[in-house]
Amino acid sequence: MLGKKMGNLAFRAISVFLLLSLLAGAPLAEEPQVPDIEAAFKQLVKQVRPYVATVVAETDFSLAEENSGAPAGADFPRAVVDKRIGSGLIADAQGLVLTRRSVVDGMERLFVVIHTGDTLAAKLLGYDEDFDIALLQISRLSISNPLFAHVGAVMEGSWVMILANSLNQKPGVSVGIIRTVLENGFLHVAANIWPGSIGAPVFNFRGQVVGIVAAKMRRSQFAHELSPPFPADECLVIPISSVLPRVRQIAQEARAESGWVGMSVTQYPGERGKPTYKVTFVYRESPAARAGIHLGDEVVAFNGKPVSNLRQLANAIRELSAGDSVSFVIRRSGQLMERAIRVEKRPPLYVLQRWQREQTEQTGVSFARAKRAWPAQPISRTEVIRQRIVRLENELRTLKQMLKQPPKKEH
Repeated sequence: MLGKKMGNLAFRAISVFLLLSLLAGAPLAEEPQVPDIEAAFKQLVKQVRPYVATVVAETDFSLAEENSGAPAGADFPRAVVDKRIGSGLIADAQGLVLTRRSVVDGMERLFVVIHTGDTLAAKLLGYDEDFDIALLQISRLSISNPLFAHVGAVMEGSWVMILANSLNQKPGVSVGIIRTVLENGFLHVAANIWPGSIGAPVFNFRGQVVGIVAAKMRRSQFAHELSPPFPADECLVIPISSVLPRVRQIAQEARAESGWVGMSVTQYPGERGKPTYKVTFVYRESPAARAGIHLGDEVVAFNGKPVSNLRQLANAIRELSAGDSVSFVIRRSGQLMERAIRVEKRPPLYVLQRWQREQTEQTGVSFARAKRAWPAQPISRTEVIRQRIVRLENELRTLKQMLKQPPKKEH
């Protein structure tokens, strides 16, 4: 209650300040309201600072292959650490942290630096595929849950404040205004955005979370987070009202520690229009691998029931708990076989991603490519990099199209 009152006081004081800034001709330093307005700004930053975090993602990779043609005795690093740093929103007291997927995707070690300066280990819970938001989990915090702005409170002309904490220093504060609300709900905000602000939370002057910074722009042109070290003029913000319901569902499912059998199944067209369900990836040392399930096996039945719907099969597996026993009937080379599997606890997502990369590098069988076509073909390191560039270009193209959409009309 006290935090809400202080937020309302800050909102009124800052609104007066902004109004005077537009109307007053004399320097505001001579006005008696300035000390109160400055105190209101400081109070608002203090109120929301516990919900601003630094997200640090690291991974190791070797340069041995890239430098294989170097002369004998050449002195160059064989292994380096790739590090990404971004901002994040602490979305609840249980330790749910939201950031952009580009900050953590494909990285092995994740850390979150909170407002006290403490560095906490984080695990990846999952992604919101629609908005490219990553969900991280850290230990429970001694804070209250943040306040969230409802959809009707966000409109053109609203003042907002962006707090970025990516450099592990005091929050960088930017004040801006919502220029337009796009048809898809994204917010086009005019404000100075410094490098490392991707994933930073955006607040209104009541201390409520309005959204998350998705991309920086300069003179209406998209700029990736690896931009020169000076601020961008504008940014694109994902509205929190659109993200919150979905990420809460993902977090709830991930925290429930669903069961895991260690294989992926993909639907393909079969004879006479009847679909077939092929095993397109099997993790090494997984329950499925130990049970003798191979890449390319056709899944015919699960726990005595024929498989006729891939979503139902996935949901049934997701509802399992570690220690449960299940059976699969598979078809291999025309022969039916039954395989019993003991379910295990699902590993963190970033661990699964690392295992996928390792198997792809060692066997040449790509997890993504295996899902698109059968049979899978070997994939080179150059092809992996090319596919990543294509994904980034597609994301860039999508964001540019969003900017071209007309402003959302009031009804």
